[in-house]
Amino acid sequence: MIKIARRVRLNQEFLSYLQDLYKDYWTTLTLEGSSKLVHPTVGIRQGVPLSPLLFNPVWDEFLKTLDPGIGYSPDQQRLDGMAFADDLILFESTPEGLQRRLDSLHIFVGARGQAINMEKSFTVSIVPSGHEKRTKMVTTGNFSVLGIP
Repeated sequence: MIKIARRVRLNQEFLSYLQDLYKDYWTTLTLEGSSKLVHPTVGIRQGVPLSPLLFNPVWDEFLKTLDPGIGYSPDQQRLDGMAFADDLILFESTPEGLQRRLDSLHIFVGARGQAINMEKSFTVSIVPSGHEKRTKMVTTGNFSVLGIP
């Protein structure tokens, strides 16, 4: 998180504030009835109003890696991705292309100490509706990242 703040050239006073904010941050993890107090060392603290400011540069960096010639084209406007805070939307014209984007996203965020929360993730397909001569949206939670469902 501090690396991100440095990358966007926040001044030293603000960096010191962020370090103090995270220095004494502890949270409780609970698994099968057992709880443990832990001190997170990676990631961006949830619920902090600064989170979008700190996370958007990460998404900006990833979105710049996307091929602008690939994506979804409603009304001649090509969309390849959108992001805000820790939410990301990727557009792709084929399931195979989307899979490649998801795999590259997994590698990208992993290198920055983050992970994709598969339980909060899903895909939306915009497909022809056949005889209605329209398109429809189909959602699914069935996808994988690097071959892992």
